Amino acid sequence: MPGLQSAITGHWIEVRQAARSLHHISELLAPADERLSQHASRLRYAVEQGAVEYKRALLQQVFVRLEEMSYRTVSSAGLQELERELGVLIWCTVVQKLIAEGKISIAHETPEEPHNPSLEVREIMAQVQQAVQKDAGVKQDHAVKNILLQITKYRDEAERLKSLIRSAPEKQRPAILANFRASFAEIFASIKKNYTDFAQRQALKDAPPSKNPLERYKIGAFAKLYMQQAEQFSRLRSTISYVRREQEAVRERLLKLTAGKQAVFAGVRAELHAYERVTGSRRPARHLARAFALEIISTIERELR
Repeated sequence: MPGLQSAITGHWIEVRQAARSLHHISELLAPADERLSQHASRLRYAVEQGAVEYKRALLQQVFVRLEEMSYRTVSSAGLQELERELGVLIWCTVVQKLIAEGKISIAHETPEEPHNPSLEVREIMAQVQQAVQKDAGVKQDHAVKNILLQITKYRDEAERLKSLIRSAPEKQRPAILANFRASFAEIFASIKKNYTDFAQRQALKDAPPSKNPLERYKIGAFAKLYMQQAEQFSRLRSTISYVRREQEAVRERLLKLTAGKQAVFAGVRAELHAYERVTGSRRPARHLARAFALEIISTIERELR
């Protein structure tokens, strides 16, 4: 596959050269403002393992979609959406590298936790259920109790709606749908409100000292690791881009990508392990990963002004 390999190599050379400054990487990848804002929201909710958690969750979504595409009709729009998501992931990873090198200034105190994030209800449901699986004690949190109650209510209402729609005359169905939309809107609003409360308290729980962890440790050595990650993400993005343009051996190439996903996730796990080596244990390592997430958010917010 000389054509594909040439595309992968060429794209990576461009990224590597542009990674010397925020201006150059932004010019090359040109992430849309709306997409940057969406990724900032994801970073805000990565309260446990910060930048590491954000990367892992985004890559999980990408590989799930790739696996689905391997067995279904592949749309050009679907592939392009994955390209754009990976483009922002590469941008954020290069921003980390620039922070580590001191080319992007960091706050001298722990950055303030952002508030009022925008997150889809399905993502909230998934994250709450994951939190409960990791720690059953989370179910005792009053906000989580309310969220779980609303999730149950939503599922019950959805089943009731299906039953009513099946049995109702055609002319009554629009009114039934309208009533249930209003009910669902109330449920979703409650879920979002309670999750905002829960996420903010989780972010403050076991908070590190006020001095920014990025100043407390020698972070310059992480730059090489971030570039290794960026190369993996760039290879993934370039392959998807090539498949979309050429439309040759599509399923074969997508299956090959998904077969290599463990190596990509291993590169992300290596980041947390590197933090643990530098900080000495898991807890300060998570604080360091969270501090990187907050600095990336700050960079995004400056770019959007």
